[in-house]
Amino acid sequence: MTEITLEKLLAGTVKTTDPTLTISMPDKKLNPGEHVLSLAVVDSGGNTSEKQLIKIVVVDRNPVAIIDMRNLDGAINQKKTTTFGQGFILDGKRSTDPDGQEIKQYIWTLEPQT
Repeated sequence: MTEITLEKLLAGTVKTTDPTLTISMPDKKLNPGEHVLSLAVVDSGGNTSEKQLIKIVVVDRNPVAIIDMRNLDGAINQKKTTTFGQGFILDGKRSTDPDGQEIKQYIWTLEPQT
């Protein structure tokens, strides 16, 4: 098995004697969307096949926001209630991204009452 980084593939054609190519992405990532890769093979007589194409779709799923309510002493408030005039803590630390990306921003909004 031949292993290369995405940067090497982006730099141009990669030739191997191995039928399996592993592409790692330690730094540069393949952007979400459709990407077409091709393979051509050369036999021992020097004859080259037609290219075979494969379409790969990279998906980037949305993160999942999770809110916990805490009392001012930091204890979890399971009932999600507070007394009039009493402060509270909203905690989004358990929010996650299913693709393993880092959560970079938390957007807090007081929604209109219904």
